[in-house]
Amino acid sequence: MRRYKTKIIAISGTSGGGKTTAVTELQKRTPNSITLSLEDGDYEKNSGITDLAQWEEDGWDVSQWNLQSLADDIEILLRSNYEYIFFDYPFGYMQKQISEYISLSVHIDTPLDVALVRRMLRDCKNKSTAEIMEQLEWYLGKRHLFTKSNDFQKEDAELIVDGCLSTDDICDIILEAASLCASDEGTSIDDFQHNMQQKLREDFIKNHKNTSEELAEALSRRDHKEALDLAYKLKSTAAIIQETKLAAAAEAIESLLTDGARPPSGHLKTLETELKASLEKLA
Repeated sequence: MRRYKTKIIAISGTSGGGKTTAVTELQKRTPNSITLSLEDGDYEKNSGITDLAQWEEDGWDVSQWNLQSLADDIEILLRSNYEYIFFDYPFGYMQKQISEYISLSVHIDTPLDVALVRRMLRDCKNKSTAEIMEQLEWYLGKRHLFTKSNDFQKEDAELIVDGCLSTDDICDIILEAASLCASDEGTSIDDFQHNMQQKLREDFIKNHKNTSEELAEALSRRDHKEALDLAYKLKSTAAIIQETKLAAAAEAIESLLTDGARPPSGHLKTLETELKASLEKLA
């Protein structure tokens, strides 16, 4: 593995998570590079998977995919002396025919609700209300599959990037990590991920030190929209830096606010206290 001069950066993420946008932007930034996708050509058609939805329901067994035609095309691309191949690909190192070619497996971790909104904005501009409602009802029935595939991809990845960052920031992080694969420097991807999380933690503390007070103020004004936005942002970033207790407290507040009703004051006060304590502990 990783014996090739050309570095293949495999990038996964949920639909609407920003991976295709990132792959396109990465190629623009890197002159001697090319993009590749599992959706190109007839790779999926020739894979032996005839019912993708059923395959997902059956447990995401990647070994059932025959990707020999993709492997053959990768061999051809490797002889073209590209510096990088940015690969829109969901399986990372999981599929044996392809895993030996991959230099770095990246997962863009985007909250499912954000990805859903992005897909709706992208795909439903000219759709009727009835068609949009049908799409949303379909999603509710399939949400568990989005969750499962995202978990599989995230578990396999060497580098996990926050999908709520801007495209520029996402590409900066991926290119910095990719450069490690192409160099003889001692910094590993694990070290890079740790350093990145440490920076996110420092930025998080700096940017959210007053969040509990801002949240309390928004609730006192009965501004549930602002409070919901604060709780959501806090939850998403806390999850990325692996502050599970803080993420859980923010998610609990978010859940109470989602239906637009005034949450029970006692319950909310307890959660606010937990939130404030978690933030103070981080600082």
